Amino acid sequence: MRAEERRGRDDLVLRMFLGGASYRQIARRVGLRSPQSVSNIVRRELRSGAGPGTPVTEVGRAVFVERLEALLAAVWPGAMAGDHQAGEECLQLLSQLARFYGLT
Repeated sequence: MRAEERRGRDDLVLRMFLGGASYRQIARRVGLRSPQSVSNIVRRELRSGAGPGTPVTEVGRAVFVERLEALLAAVWPGAMAGDHQAGEECLQLLSQLARFYGLT
């Protein structure tokens, strides 16, 4: 793939991510083999060229946190009701949020 084509693909990947598409949906749309490839592109795009405080970086961060918080809200009631698996999922999500905010 030429650099120009890759740039276009990566821009589309980031736009789809910011629009709320899942990694699997994005991979299928742009012809990537795995959601991990999409994850790698999203991380690279959010880190490159867009320094702290730029709209793309801030929107990307907000989307990430919003998604984690939505997942946490979905499993929290089960954890509070004593569901061990839900509790483990909550701990994983809280750990990701803590790393994101630099608390660990």
